Amino acid sequence: MSDTTGNETKRDEITYVKSTTATKALAVFLVTSATKEKLEQVKIRGIGAGAVNQMVKAIITAGSRLTEKGVQISYTMYYKDVESRDSGDTNISAIEFCVKFSTE
Repeated sequence: MSDTTGNETKRDEITYVKSTTATKALAVFLVTSATKEKLEQVKIRGIGAGAVNQMVKAIITAGSRLTEKGVQISYTMYYKDVESRDSGDTNISAIEFCVKFSTE
């Protein structure tokens, strides 16, 4: 499995999403994770409104594609305090989605 930047990820790792992440690429990642990789869940994280927007659009797109394949998608979302890249001593809030897949 690879994340949206082409880096290898492992089960329960987090895929980071930016405001510039292509919605289609992230949706394909989610569909592939569910169908080819047979993962039960994937975690995606974004910081800022643009990144969260891309995540939501990708989940909606992946959900419709997965429904056609008999896979149900659900998610939980929550805040996650993470270290700021600009200042190592400062925490900032990210939004994290735990996207879960199940067959009917």
